[in-house]
Amino acid sequence: MALLGIVLVALNLRIAVTVVSPITDAIRPDVALTQGALEVLAAAPPLVFALSGLAAAGLGRRFGLEIMLAAAMALSAAGELLRALSSTPAAFLAWTVPIMVGAGLGNVLCPPAIKKHFPDRIGLVTGLYTGCISFSTALPPLFVARIAEAAGWRPALGVWVVLTVAAVIPWAWIVFHPERRGLRLEAIQRRLDPRRPGEAPPALAAPVWRAPLAWCLALVFACNSLIAYSLFAWLPDVLREAGFATDRAASYLAILSIASLPGSLLVPVVIARVRRVWLLPPLFFAGYVVGFLGLALSPAHGTLAWILASRVGDCFFPFAITLIALRTRTLGGATALSGFVQSLGYLLAAAGPWLIGALFSATGSWHVPMLALLVFPPVQLAAATVAARLGRLNI
Repeated sequence: MALLGIVLVALNLRIAVTVVSPITDAIRPDVALTQGALEVLAAAPPLVFALSGLAAAGLGRRFGLEIMLAAAMALSAAGELLRALSSTPAAFLAWTVPIMVGAGLGNVLCPPAIKKHFPDRIGLVTGLYTGCISFSTALPPLFVARIAEAAGWRPALGVWVVLTVAAVIPWAWIVFHPERRGLRLEAIQRRLDPRRPGEAPPALAAPVWRAPLAWCLALVFACNSLIAYSLFAWLPDVLREAGFATDRAASYLAILSIASLPGSLLVPVVIARVRRVWLLPPLFFAGYVVGFLGLALSPAHGTLAWILASRVGDCFFPFAITLIALRTRTLGGATALSGFVQSLGYLLAAAGPWLIGALFSATGSWHVPMLALLVFPPVQLAAATVAARLGRLNI
């Protein structure tokens, strides 16, 4: 049930991020979304993820990972339903917030949940988790435009609530039927937390923000999130300006997400098994450079090649997520590191979609914004290389 819960949460973490941009033209007549509102909508996911992530670690320690994951998905489901019923820009933006809060809590709490339930399979389960996130990013671009054509934009946005409600069920089952967790989970909990019943959890050996590893992973995560959310928000517009029809531009956004799946599945397994982890970041760096140069200079020709190359660069994401679990000793340490890395990372990344949109407004072209994304891969390369060489934290 824990594995099912992790998979279902992962499938919900990015749907709300990519579900709107392919059908903005269909939404505008009813909701009157302006360019400014779209820029706010594009910047909202990483910003809300950051703010909710600040509270996620504390909530997880106080109420339990399982309870908070169930509550997070229930909150997202309510927001998805109410946003689909919105008629004004203010309401549309307001109901986007609980969707993102639920996803933000899930972002932070899933890596420690993996460490708790599968400490002997961290690489494998993290690969499944990050792979499902990549797949979830692709789901809306694949279907939402067709649903909107057939039934309207409200059903196209609201239909995803079914999957979100499904993600509540496994965690609620674990919470309300603790006796069914089984001997394996009890043994794992004793191995990770050998305290006597009723004993208070130990304090962390040192604040996580003092660790160089935490800052390195936060930089990797921040740059990658900034790049990812910029592409989620504006890639369809980049391709429409290059001459592609709306449905074809949406299909390329789906390809962008699906093409991240192999790296998301493989990178965590590779990291868990090899010693020279520092050899991986240069490969990711090269993928981003080739992809962004192509999208900036020749978006209408070789589009598929540029998108696939950029997905090699997106392997920085599973790289950071996997090291959160592998470079900590305890469940509390993994929760604290996950909260720090993702909160700071998403907070810095929130400027990305706004910055890219502002550059387009200033220049009237997508060439400069795409070239601007090349500023961030060198930072990722340096931070990831240092992180790969650092040892495990004493937390």
